[in-house]
Parts: sequence; structure tokens; C-alpha cells
Amino acid sequence: MLESISDLDRIASSAICVDHFATRRIVEAPSLARASEVKAWMEINDFDVAPVQGSDQPMVVLRSELTDLADERIVIACARSVNNEQLVSGSTSLPRALEILRAHGWFLVYDNGEITGIVTRSDMERPAISIYVFARLISLEHGLRRLLGSYSNTPITDVPPSDVDAGGPRYLSDVLKAIRAIPTLVENLGFTSKSAFDRGTGFLVDLRNHLAHGRSILAQTSDAQGAVKRIYDLDRLVSGISCLLTERQQIWNAFESTTIVQKDQVEIIWAGSGSVKLPLPTPIHILTAYNPFERVLSNEENEKRHEALRRLLLHRPVQFLPVYGQSPDGQWIEPSYAVHGLSRAEACALARDIGQRAIFELDDQYLYVFGSDEQFRGQRVRHT
Repeated sequence: MLESISDLDRIASSAICVDHFATRRIVEAPSLARASEVKAWMEINDFDVAPVQGSDQPMVVLRSELTDLADERIVIACARSVNNEQLVSGSTSLPRALEILRAHGWFLVYDNGEITGIVTRSDMERPAISIYVFARLISLEHGLRRLLGSYSNTPITDVPPSDVDAGGPRYLSDVLKAIRAIPTLVENLGFTSKSAFDRGTGFLVDLRNHLAHGRSILAQTSDAQGAVKRIYDLDRLVSGISCLLTERQQIWNAFESTTIVQKDQVEIIWAGSGSVKLPLPTPIHILTAYNPFERVLSNEENEKRHEALRRLLLHRPVQFLPVYGQSPDGQWIEPSYAVHGLSRAEACALARDIGQRAIFELDDQYLYVFGSDEQFRGQRVRHT
């Protein structure tokens, strides 16, 4: 998820440019033609903007400014000059092009002193735009699913399940409905209320369905500026989700409340209600290879990672025992290893190597939470 967001940013900034979606068929309006005739053929071809032929500097006529079919003025009398911001190179990046569209609704492609293309409302239907928006929606859905799982203490995969009997929400609408019921997550996503959340996300499902069925973003809005606003709203949401996935207080609170349990013939609590004397010398570090950065993997993938971590520990001069880290309600459980013989720095380095966000450290009195960057993140009394 995090990688795909940064990949999309790179694509938008470099791989997708104006050349990929501009209209190259330029039909110029003769400067001495009657405005009524030009408006008629602009309506037939659904042109919003037409460059004026033979002008010394770039000029255009706008269909919206041609008053009626009886207009006898000549085109040059109805034309307007094009400001420099609306003269754009074909190599201009997608983000910059969207900024100009949002401000003006159209622009001309201008290379080597010549008009070579035009971008208007209809160009928002181009595959390059739809591909970018659809990829953003996929990233958004994956991120929302991961956050929903984290905030609800329920392991939910980033990808919707294909098995009808599998747990977790299947559709984006289900994800949004579940998030709406978690006030803290709604607030952390930047919404002040459930109604604000509804207004800010209500377009997502409809937009996703339009794009999945071959329609474009224009199915939701009739003008280029409205379409760009939709993309900006989507980008802001994705950016906020990405920030939450990277850093949020909720996850550190969840780590701090974790119960550490050794499951043998009976459960032995290492940290939590009813905890016992620790069976290994302190300090003890708790490491897991499961679900890196809360990305819920399949049981098969997690078991492979767990076994690989065991092999790594076998090659080190340490003592270790299998334990479990679990949420207080028991919904989120991850097999782990309790390790004696590593320094905190070594334990954090190992956590980084296996893609984990954090480790636990236990002594006789406390459970401590450290990020894999060795930053202290919280503590609680071991005997709760």
C-alpha cells in the first residue's frame, strides 16, 4: 500500500504527461468567419475551445461566449488572448496539468512556438486519466481496509476476499460503512463528524464503479474543473491515509495494551492481568514476523515468516521461547518469540530487517514499546 502510493506519485510526476491525454486534432476557427457559423460547428463537434487561425499571438474562441446562432460578428471580434499559464508544453507533468485545468478549465499545448494540441473537459475521459484515478482508488481502498482492521482489532486483508465465506468486508461501501462507526478513525482521517465523512467520501463508490465499467470521471461531473476537484479530493484522502498508515497514535496505544501469553498446556501470562514471574532473564524482547506494518497476510505466508524468524534466532547466541501477542479482546493474535540475549538495538535492528513496526521489551515491572527505529513509544505496568 505505502509503496503503491509513492509509485503513483512518481508516475504522476514523470511517466504521465500532457502528451498522453491532449487532443491533437486541432480545428482552428478562421479569424474572419462568422461567429454563428463557428458556434454551430463547435456544437456539432462538441468543442468547448477553438484556436483562432492566422492570429499573431495565440487566441481562442470559447463556445460559451458565442451568444447565439444569429451572431453576425466575425470570430476575431469574439476571440480572447491566451495567457501564458494556459500555454503548456506536451512534456508537462500530470500534477501540473491538473493544477492548470483546475484554475482555468482548459489549456493549449504549445511547443516550438506552435499550437500542437488542446486539453479541455473531454480530455478528462482519456485512458491515462482514468488509469491514474483508478489506481488511486485501489490504493485508497487497500489503505482504508488496513486502517479499519487496526482500529477495530480485527485482522482484515488489504485486498477484498474472493472467497464468499471469508471474513472481513467485501466491498468499498462496506469498508466505508464500518469506518463510519469508529469515531476515532473518522476524526483521524480529518473529518469532524459522520456527516462530514459522508460528504467527503460519498463520491468514492460511484466513481470506482464508473471507472470499472469503462466510464470516465466525467460521469460524475460535467466540467473539467469539477473533474479535477474530484481528483484533488481523492488525492487528499489518499495522502491522509498514507500518513496514518505511517504514523498514528492509535497503533502505539494498541501495542501498549497488548497481552503477552505463553500457550502451553495452560496459558501463562507474561504481561497482562494475572502475569507471573518471567521464565527468562530480563530484559526480554518480544518479536514477531507476522503481519508487517499491520498488513494482514495469509496464514501460509505468516507461518513461513514465523519459521524463518525461528531459524534466524537459532543462529544467534540467545534464549527464546514461543509466545503470543494479542489484543485485550483476543481478536488480534500474533505468534511471536520472547528472546533473551539481544540488546535493544539488536532487537530493533532485527525487527527492521523483517519489516516490523515495533518490538516489546519486558522487565520484572514493565512492558515497554519501542519502534523498530529504537524510539520509545510507551510503557505500562506488566502486572495489570
